[in-house]
Amino acid sequence: MADVKIHARADASSWRRKIGATDNGDACSWKLVGETSIQRIHSPASGSGGASAGLSPREGSVLGLVVCGLSNQEIADRLYLSINSVKTYIRSTYRKLGVSSRAQAVAWGIQHGFP
Repeated sequence: MADVKIHARADASSWRRKIGATDNGDACSWKLVGETSIQRIHSPASGSGGASAGLSPREGSVLGLVVCGLSNQEIADRLYLSINSVKTYIRSTYRKLGVSSRAQAVAWGIQHGFP
């Protein structure tokens, strides 16, 4: 797959379509190419970088699904959580990572091996 530009203002579903992410349960892995492009990697990464940032296992799971391009509602459905719980996990993850947007969290996740 060719490199894909990520625009911070794009909503998750539009950039997920752009990068070809799927909701079929397959792990998705990406690598950062330059500052604003990602490229799909066919072998899944472990996502073990979350522990070094102080993320709980649940926060790591939520971040992995954010990196895969799922919406908050899709994450809630997949993890059997309420939408408010997902939002809380995302906020605490942003705080621990020192980021302020979904795009920044995705970039951090990609750089640290999240699927």
